[in-house]
Amino acid sequence: MLTRSIAQRAPGQPDRSGPRAWRAAHLIALKLAAVLAVLGLALSDALAQNPAPTVLANAARTVGIRQCYSAVEQIAARVVGAAPQQDVVLDWDHAAPDAAPFFALSGFVAGAGPEVMTLATVPNERGTCAVLAERITPSPLACPVVATRELAGYRGTALVPGVQVYANPNRPHETVTLITAKPACLVLRRQVEYRWPGAPR
Repeated sequence: MLTRSIAQRAPGQPDRSGPRAWRAAHLIALKLAAVLAVLGLALSDALAQNPAPTVLANAARTVGIRQCYSAVEQIAARVVGAAPQQDVVLDWDHAAPDAAPFFALSGFVAGAGPEVMTLATVPNERGTCAVLAERITPSPLACPVVATRELAGYRGTALVPGVQVYANPNRPHETVTLITAKPACLVLRRQVEYRWPGAPR
């Protein structure tokens, strides 16, 4: 069942949710760095601020996400947190929300225009989470120009005509896909993390 969240946040409101007892802080920093890098964000920016919970983070907490909440909170804060307009569509197991996959689609309007982020988290019995994050951004530039300017060190492979997938051997869990939409380009940045440190249930 797809449910459109109506959770909202007050500007500057602190997060008063349950305890944030996830594993070692240095592991969180490493996992966060990997995800944020491919989404075009700086780890220093992510760790330097403690923004109010996003619509997505509030919605995840409301439906009962605990073990993987840190992944949802931190990724959403840096990808969509500053967007003045944002909303989400969620899909989760209503019978056991914290023991099953959680799926979210966030639409937000940032400086350059509308964007979309998809986020999926899967808790496991080891207390960690598998995470899939995708950020979809339209670019006014042609795809070859985007590749030249932004993807140095990446190698492209044609998936189908008009769709080129770029990978970097130094970043095995991420890809950037460029989709031709003449005269522009759709940029899809994708990151997978299998062992994001989770909070105890």
